Amino acid sequence: GPILYVLLKRRDRRDWAWGIIPVSALVVSVGALSFGKNLIVPNDKLYTVNQIISIRPDLAILKSDATVLKRSGGEVTLATKDGIIVPGNLLQYTERNKNKSTYTIRQNDRGQFQTTLTHIPYMAQKPINGGGLVKDVGQLQADLVFEQEHIKGTITNKSVFDYQELYLTMGNRRMELGSLAKGETKQINEEVKPFYTQDFSVEDATYPTQNEREKAILYESSLQGLSNANGLTLIGVSNSPYQVFTTSEQGIMEDYLSFVQQPILLKDAQTSHITYPYGTLGVQILSTEGKVNRDDHDAVTMFNGKVTYGLQVPANVDITRVTAPLDNLAYRFVKKAVYHAASREWKILDSSSALELKDNPKEYINSEGFILIRFIYEGDSPVSIPQPVFQLEGKEKQ
Repeated sequence: GPILYVLLKRRDRRDWAWGIIPVSALVVSVGALSFGKNLIVPNDKLYTVNQIISIRPDLAILKSDATVLKRSGGEVTLATKDGIIVPGNLLQYTERNKNKSTYTIRQNDRGQFQTTLTHIPYMAQKPINGGGLVKDVGQLQADLVFEQEHIKGTITNKSVFDYQELYLTMGNRRMELGSLAKGETKQINEEVKPFYTQDFSVEDATYPTQNEREKAILYESSLQGLSNANGLTLIGVSNSPYQVFTTSEQGIMEDYLSFVQQPILLKDAQTSHITYPYGTLGVQILSTEGKVNRDDHDAVTMFNGKVTYGLQVPANVDITRVTAPLDNLAYRFVKKAVYHAASREWKILDSSSALELKDNPKEYINSEGFILIRFIYEGDSPVSIPQPVFQLEGKEKQ
């Protein structure tokens, strides 16, 4: 402004300012709209996050969440992979916003959904999601055994993904196995310790940008959501393309992130019985009496109280042996008892011995499918005990 005033005054053309200022503003605005978006995001984008549960080599459950970034706004039409259903919540959203209809969903003769996202604002993102059964994912071939407190064997990638990260999860425990490309085989030898807890929180971690922090939280929450299943699970993370939503528009970059979960069975190297190592099966507090406070990971602090934990026995296994390291020093101040369901009696355990049920262990399973362990403390000063962990062996039911 001041510079323009001085220049025009020298030329005695101050009245030109009435034209120069609005024209300059218009040029700058058009330039910002035309070229500024390229500095922020160089291309329109379709970003897809898939969560896949592999059931067998030719069948998997897919849930897909995608986001479309349309830099100039407007609309975009996405075709959906065969067998995938776009849920009705998008239609409900459209019904609630009739004046600003954002989704138009059609289904062709093949049953394939085609969704048009309309009224996309400038430089804004629009979500779309879908789910269904797919047959083209493949599987990981896990040939693993349990031997001398170690998980040993090989994992071969017979899926359509190159995995940048592969994890073996056992309940809330997660083992990092590294990367595994398509067709590659990895040798495994992982120790399993009876007491082991992990903290996966990323809330307090430091990241260069807020966007990086949000990505880390999304990544971790996706892993956690797939890791909490009972039993052993392989989880692969891949950025390999797996198209669920596609568009015929040119110039749209596509990014992918897929989380693939595959439950596996582990067998003892000597007996060939199905084995669930320590911490693999979920344990929960079923009841408390007296003064008992629950801490993180279902540990408790108590005085003059009782707490009963339950181990849910898998329905597909005839158990042959159950052990729990209750001789650990953490339990030295409490009385311990196991419920004998056949006689409906609590049996007091020796304070210095581990729990081992190998003679008719099925007699200890109650009508709800639990094996019950009770801890009793009669002292006046507080004592803390960790959640017990169990190791279970059995034969697969036919």
